Amino acid sequence: MPSVARANFRRAVDRAVLLRRACCQQRRGRRLSDDVRQVHYHSHLAACVAAWEAYVESIVLEFLDRSSRPLDPAFSELRHLLRGCAISANKKFNTPNWDNSRNHIIRYTGFDPITSWSTARSGSTSISSKTFLNDILLVRHSFAHGFPLPPTVPWLIIDGSQRLLNVQNLKEVEAFLKSLTATTDTGLSARLSSVFAVNVNW
Repeated sequence: MPSVARANFRRAVDRAVLLRRACCQQRRGRRLSDDVRQVHYHSHLAACVAAWEAYVESIVLEFLDRSSRPLDPAFSELRHLLRGCAISANKKFNTPNWDNSRNHIIRYTGFDPITSWSTARSGSTSISSKTFLNDILLVRHSFAHGFPLPPTVPWLIIDGSQRLLNVQNLKEVEAFLKSLTATTDTGLSARLSSVFAVNVNW
């Protein structure tokens, strides 16, 4: 069973998948125009990034809630203070790239996900996984601010002088972010068990 944060993430990505699938369907016997498809692709990617951001924000609070010790007043007070800091930090957390996401999780859970995240993409290393997540954020930032997609992102397709997203890109983004959330759940579950003697079935 996934964490509540991961279950919510998966539901959000499932909704984003509807945008991807809509691009593959005919509309009154005609394919969607390239421009309309790119709008759908951009919306899909933005939705996936938003789901990832929400996961990172939610999982730190869920971790803190699970680590509660009602019979230990001093610990409970410290946890309450830390949870308040995490809530404040969540409000400022709006660029969920590799370093920001990793640091946010470390700061409020003590768990460093770098080893888990390193293999989140098939055949990847920590450097390639970090680059892929940061590229996803770079692409999202570009179209969100009205800029062309960045020419420095190698997995975008080339159409003349511009870079574009395609269905395969979106599937890779979905799979990668799903893997990140799965490995994060597993790591945090292990930390709850080993450090706080709390068993959760994440």
